[in-house]
Amino acid sequence: YDPSVDLSILAVPGLTVGPLTLERMTASRNTDVLVLGYPGGEDFVATTATVSDVIDLSGPDIYHTTRTTRHAYVIKGAFPQAGSSGGPLVDLGGRVLGVYFGANEEDHATGFALTETEIEPQLANIAHSQAVSTGACVG
Repeated sequence: YDPSVDLSILAVPGLTVGPLTLERMTASRNTDVLVLGYPGGEDFVATTATVSDVIDLSGPDIYHTTRTTRHAYVIKGAFPQAGSSGGPLVDLGGRVLGVYFGANEEDHATGFALTETEIEPQLANIAHSQAVSTGACVG
């Protein structure tokens, strides 16, 4: 778990299927993608979007205690509700390109997803992971 990147990697004992595989490349602009998740805690939804840019995005960490910079996709779509954070960003071939982490608070047609540049170092540390507190609840 890394609150500055806003990413958790979960161990699920007894899970009978393997994890999705992260592509080792950054998607280009105008790539059509899907954000997979459960917006509003409701039914599964695959939200269509398009990569509009890849940037270094500066903003608060998850607890709003410090500023952080993340390598992120800027994606254009319709992100009306919270609840898809942590879901995969996949291309139309089903390849995992990143992890969705939120929409612009002022423009719900703009969302953000971590690129493999942010996710890969977290995956590299899996062998050295341990159980952690979930921390304070954020709303």
